[in-house]
Amino acid sequence: MTEPVRRAPQRAASALPLLVATLLAVAPLFRGGNRPLPLLALELLALAVFAVFALQRTAPWAGLERSERFTLLLLPIIPLLALIPLPAAWWAALPGRALYADALALVGDTTAWRSASIVPFATQWSALALLPVLAVFLATRACTERHRVRLVHVLLALATLQALLGLAQYGTQNPVLYLGLDPSAAAQGTYTNRNHFAGLFEMVFPLAAALFAARFGQDPDRQRRYRGTGLRAAFADLGTAQVNRYIVFLLLLVLFGLAIVFSRSRTGITLLIVGVIVTALSFAPRLGGRQSLRTAAGVIVLLAGAAAAVGLVPVLERFAQLDPVADARVSIARATVTGIGTFFPLGAGPGTFPEVFRRFHPGDVPLFVNSAHNDYLEWLFEGGALAGLAIVLVLAVLVRRLVRVVRMPGWPRDRYLRIGAAIGILLLALHGLVDFNLRIPANAIFFAFLMGLLFAPETDEGEIRKDGSRAPERSPPAATPEPASAWQPEPAPGADPGPPNPFAL
Repeated sequence: MTEPVRRAPQRAASALPLLVATLLAVAPLFRGGNRPLPLLALELLALAVFAVFALQRTAPWAGLERSERFTLLLLPIIPLLALIPLPAAWWAALPGRALYADALALVGDTTAWRSASIVPFATQWSALALLPVLAVFLATRACTERHRVRLVHVLLALATLQALLGLAQYGTQNPVLYLGLDPSAAAQGTYTNRNHFAGLFEMVFPLAAALFAARFGQDPDRQRRYRGTGLRAAFADLGTAQVNRYIVFLLLLVLFGLAIVFSRSRTGITLLIVGVIVTALSFAPRLGGRQSLRTAAGVIVLLAGAAAAVGLVPVLERFAQLDPVADARVSIARATVTGIGTFFPLGAGPGTFPEVFRRFHPGDVPLFVNSAHNDYLEWLFEGGALAGLAIVLVLAVLVRRLVRVVRMPGWPRDRYLRIGAAIGILLLALHGLVDFNLRIPANAIFFAFLMGLLFAPETDEGEIRKDGSRAPERSPPAATPEPASAWQPEPAPGADPGPPNPFAL
């Protein structure tokens, strides 16, 4: 075997982080990827990811437990099963199909074979839309820990640009800044819906908080100098180079929080408060216990102050006004449940909700309904019992993985990112009760990235051998002795302590 052939798998592996970064960067650029052409571009990038796996000759699911592999495999199986051709008589006998069979007979359609899905082309589209999601999840797991951290930085940079664009939209109301979208009185970035814009920051806010906490929790030099842990000792470093990183992540937290506030998404604002509290509680052992809760309160105060300076009145008015969409959600949910019963246990077919729901459209909703505004009900409507099984399995493997993360020894940076990813997953999953964030390709890709961070192999490098097994965990490098000037010992009794440090509390 020649040297170039031997190096092909290594070169292919180095392409994975670049492809994931590209997917993360381009996913939201045009209406959240929720249009045919941008979605096609994302699917082509996903095929490139799978081509890299083929060149590596590795199993991208290596390291996953059996239940996790089964759950992952079930996701593409659901739309593929709905596309299996059946004899027309069998198809007409399936739950909920009799009405359509009678209509086809009236127009003289004598097709001998039909897919189980009521709208096959919509199911095909739904199956192809899974490609970027699966590719990002598998590729994120296959990346090394160092590359995963860099990809988190890419996502945070993308979210920063989206936040700045959203705040400029809200502050100026300039139609040019909406990039061809219908201008609104809310921040929405390149998304068509403010709730989906808020969903992005529900995912990235905990990641920024995780990196912020990791900076505090992994600074032993601070603890030696000031005989303390947590935020008080950390702010004693004010004026050093390290504190600049603290300030950057703190500013990101405020910026992302403002983006949610000025999206004017009531669910987003509520989940922001939940996210701040859950994040503070999760990292409390590494941030000084109760002091972390005070910091969380401080972040909320900073957000409120900055929001008031920009203009908080229109945001507060959203909580005082009646929302006709919120009222319609109840009627839509009832009609969706009726549809679930009609097509159970097979469902109408993935991706068919906008077309099929017209049959159950409630009379008190004057607008066209293209989503159930509840991801879980919509999945049951389309996928039936298999979709319900997938929801239960995903929840089970998430809880099991989170328990493992909580029991991990020590607090390496990777553990902070896993917990931050888990919080982002939780927030978007809660938002799915009243909206359809995971129907938007960009947010589905970001959600898959968080899942990849959470389910990444628990090794230092996350390398995969050619046989599909994981490389053994590497021993940590020997500690490098610090220069004598890195820290100062406690002064002897009676000695001049020098000028006081006002930040050393």
